[in-house]
Amino acid sequence: MDSSSDAVSSAEAALHDRPIGSPDRAWALYELAKAHQARYSAQGSRGDLELARNLYIEAIEHESDSVKKARYLNNLGTVYQLRYDFEGNEVDLDAFVEYTRQATIHIASELRPAVLKNYANALQARYNHRGDPSDLDSCIEINQDALNLSSASRPALCCNLCGALTTRYAVSHAQSDLDKALEVGSEAVFSTDNEYPLRALFLDNYANALYAKYGSTNSASDLESSIEYGWEAMKMAQEQGLPGLSGMSANLAGSLASRFKIYRRKSDLDDAVDLFTLAADTIDPQHPSFEKCLASKGNALRMRFEELGLESDLKLAVDVCTRAVNLRLSEVHIQAQSRDALGNALLRQYEFSGLPDTLDEAVSMYKQALHCATSSAFAAEIWHNLGTALQARFELRGALEELDGAEEAIRNALECSSEELPGYASSLAALGNVLVRKFERLDLPDALDQAISSYEEALGKTSETDRTRAGRLTCLGLALQIRYELAGSNTDFQNAVEQCQISVDISQEEPNHYLCLVNLGNCFLRHVVRESSEKDLEYLNQSIAHLELAADTMPKDFSIRGMCLNNLGKAYELRHEKKEQHYDFNKARTYYEMALEL
Repeated sequence: MDSSSDAVSSAEAALHDRPIGSPDRAWALYELAKAHQARYSAQGSRGDLELARNLYIEAIEHESDSVKKARYLNNLGTVYQLRYDFEGNEVDLDAFVEYTRQATIHIASELRPAVLKNYANALQARYNHRGDPSDLDSCIEINQDALNLSSASRPALCCNLCGALTTRYAVSHAQSDLDKALEVGSEAVFSTDNEYPLRALFLDNYANALYAKYGSTNSASDLESSIEYGWEAMKMAQEQGLPGLSGMSANLAGSLASRFKIYRRKSDLDDAVDLFTLAADTIDPQHPSFEKCLASKGNALRMRFEELGLESDLKLAVDVCTRAVNLRLSEVHIQAQSRDALGNALLRQYEFSGLPDTLDEAVSMYKQALHCATSSAFAAEIWHNLGTALQARFELRGALEELDGAEEAIRNALECSSEELPGYASSLAALGNVLVRKFERLDLPDALDQAISSYEEALGKTSETDRTRAGRLTCLGLALQIRYELAGSNTDFQNAVEQCQISVDISQEEPNHYLCLVNLGNCFLRHVVRESSEKDLEYLNQSIAHLELAADTMPKDFSIRGMCLNNLGKAYELRHEKKEQHYDFNKARTYYEMALEL
């Protein structure tokens, strides 16, 4: 018989000596309940947990001492927490909150910090399940009250407060919440050493706060620190067999996926996928957090497909996100995340396969996600994605209402977002794309002017090191070229050349560098076609050089290859007209023939 079973036997004997009516019977019931609860923790028998619950309830019914009863209530709340962790039943979650709340009323002063901490944990858990801001606000207030008590054990309370404040910051974006989270998270980590129980949780919560700071500062050092503490937390939890490994894995995976977006290191993305897989494999499939984990894994797989082009990653991303959506276990804001993730995967699948039904499913997912979104910042992301999908549907079917819907969605994204968020610049650029297409479809000069303004504002909010900068410069250059063709402003032409040249210069190592080359080559060609000048020959030489380099480096089956080859033929034809060299005539004919073959 192990020690936990010995404790149960001893407590049973003690209860036997205290028959009904005995003044100490309630305490004996409490001791026996604790023994069964301890054996459940050691052996995992659900029977022990149910016995503990029933014994605590009986002890509460028989206890007249309110201080002792507060202890029983607190422990009963913990039993419901364990039941909730196992089954994810929100009835148990409500019981966890209610019994720990009752415990705080009469608990002895020396136990008050621990009981307040337990009550705050219950509120945090319920917030995580339902997303009710009042639960999170109460959780933070109670943690702060507990920290103000002289008898408080500060590290654990600081850790919990750090986690709650970081969670609220993700919704409120209140800098005071993040500053306080970093302050108390730092205290929890730096006031303990590696021998301190549950220090891995302190490291994990502090890592999350640093990751939130990175989201507001875009400082690589904040992200690096977050990852460093995240790995340390993972290592310690694995070595000590601590709980919460799945959550730590998912948190660290999210940070690694963000670092991949900066440095494009495949190892970061592979680690993120592996960690999300570890988290998904260790979370109870019936627990609400399982849905979020699957959606995050799907996002990482989709990103890896975008980087490497492995169809197996895209297929698995769609499968994993579909599974997340079908669970319907979580609070609505997690359901929004899973539907947005599936929409993103389906949109990539449409781009890969060209199947219209896949695009329609992506649009449907984004619309469902919007109904579930509780955060304006996340709603902005979904509106942006919906706008992108609706524009793709316009390109597919040509229906003007799709383009109008895309413009409305992206303007909603800008309205829901704020200028300091990274997604704001992306939505400005997306709005520019829609407005250019609107100009082309309806011949509205105002739409083109607005597009150029949107691109310029987006670039003003895009850092010099952002990998999207080259693409945004290319879009601005193209819009300026179109306006030059329309109005003939030499200023627009010179600005277009400048933007396109910068995009070529900064995209040397990018896989789509050829797109920047095509745009710059076309820019010079447009000027020669529109008007004659003493620089025509120079411009034609520039056009040919850039278009030939683009044709040599772009994929043979790329969609605009035919256009590139045709424009090369045109450039050689125009140069032949000016120089009358047979070489140019032959090159023009060759490129025209190659374009026709496509």
